[in-house]
Amino acid sequence: MEIMVLLIIWACVCGAIGMFIGDLGDKHNGKTGLALGAVLGPIGWIVVAVLPPDNTTEVKTKVFQPETDTQRKIAHLEAQIAELKRGTKPAAKPPARMSYDDNGQIPTYKLD
Repeated sequence: MEIMVLLIIWACVCGAIGMFIGDLGDKHNGKTGLALGAVLGPIGWIVVAVLPPDNTTEVKTKVFQPETDTQRKIAHLEAQIAELKRGTKPAAKPPARMSYDDNGQIPTYKLD
């Protein structure tokens, strides 16, 4: 009976140490470290220490970044449309009238 109690305490202590090792350095392997530390003891600590970071939590919290130039332009224009709908920015000036110089060849813009 005493041996069973000691094994349970040993598993809890080793699991806690494994969880601590798994969470070092933003690796997010705490649950894995708990399980391996409780089952394998100090060998589990070594296994958890060399595991690569768990990237599943980063994917869930990652903000969507537009990948192409066109998508960035669309996102920027949608943000501008939303601001205009809220009325936070004044409306832009209408474009200047186009006129031609004396011989009618080169288009120029008149500034009012």
